[in-house]
Amino acid sequence: MDPRRRHRRFLAPAFALTLAVELSLVALAFGPVTLARPTQPAAAPATQPEAVGSSHEAQRGVPRRVPAHAPAALLRPVVEAVSTPASAVPNVAVAATPKPAVAPKPARAVAPAKAPAAKAPAASYQGRNHLWIPALGVNRSVSFYACSRSTALANVVYRWGCAGSNNVYLMGHAHSVFRSLHNAYVNGRLKKGMQVIYADNNGRVTRYKIAFWKVVSPVGAGWAFAAQASPSMTLQTCVGKNSQYRLVVRLVASG
Repeated sequence: MDPRRRHRRFLAPAFALTLAVELSLVALAFGPVTLARPTQPAAAPATQPEAVGSSHEAQRGVPRRVPAHAPAALLRPVVEAVSTPASAVPNVAVAATPKPAVAPKPARAVAPAKAPAAKAPAASYQGRNHLWIPALGVNRSVSFYACSRSTALANVVYRWGCAGSNNVYLMGHAHSVFRSLHNAYVNGRLKKGMQVIYADNNGRVTRYKIAFWKVVSPVGAGWAFAAQASPSMTLQTCVGKNSQYRLVVRLVASG
């Protein structure tokens, strides 16, 4: 056999194999060529694909021809911008953001109306030979001091027997039983109209109120224990640095 013919027999398959490998490498390098056509709305006219070649071919709508040696930029899919008509855009209403609910203010608790304070029951004054001066805290029993008696007074409230009619004459020491009466005068707390209650020897209770008071000398004060035209009372105690004066308080019956 001719050696040259033998050589051509082996060269043809080798050349075919080489050509197949090169084509495979080209296919791998560029990848499959896909000409993507954008989706178009039904009403829009068909978009002409981009053409490679003369402008006349592009105007006639001839699909572009991609040569085998074209660069990679021309092998990429072409996506054309399609303007969407305004009528195709859905009318989406923008919902107003609701304002957060404001919790109602709690109602102010209304304090129940206070019931009027019940009046304290009127003090009941009962007894015999007893004296009450509520404003001064005096609550004392009363002893009798006879007009003929000349001994010193004890620390009790006395009713003097030398006083005239309608004149309940009560006396006592300023440092003991009538101390509150003395201090009320000195401190300016002695007031006209102040109430005094007295229960006599028979248990009859009479209310008096202060009419006036005077500070006098023990001598020549006969008017203090003189008889009165209407039911009255006289209170006497000492006053002064050395107890040299007498505080005489005159009261009249108030009922």
